Amino acid sequence: MPLQIDDFTPDLIAQLYEQIRPMFLKEYGLPRRQEVDKMIGLDEFIGLLPMRKGKEWVKAYIFEGHPETQAFVYGLNAGRGHPIKINERKAIEWINANVDLIDWRAKL
Repeated sequence: MPLQIDDFTPDLIAQLYEQIRPMFLKEYGLPRRQEVDKMIGLDEFIGLLPMRKGKEWVKAYIFEGHPETQAFVYGLNAGRGHPIKINERKAIEWINANVDLIDWRAKL
């Protein structure tokens, strides 16, 4: 007995998709979806730093002290009520590459 459209439950569709997708990718070379980089807030970014610092310190000594951070920090000078958004992947790469350039002992 042939399958009817009502026989395709969401679970069955998901299973079929997972089984058929690799064959399509291999046969037709379909590009995979590009992942969108995760945007995080200032508090979450501070949690990624090797040393615990306050918001104003991070703004002054990391973002304003190193202009190249503008490539992954958005809304830094947008004013009150506008959250700062940071590209997590690019920020982590930059911090790891420049950890020695930051004066972690600097005072506000």
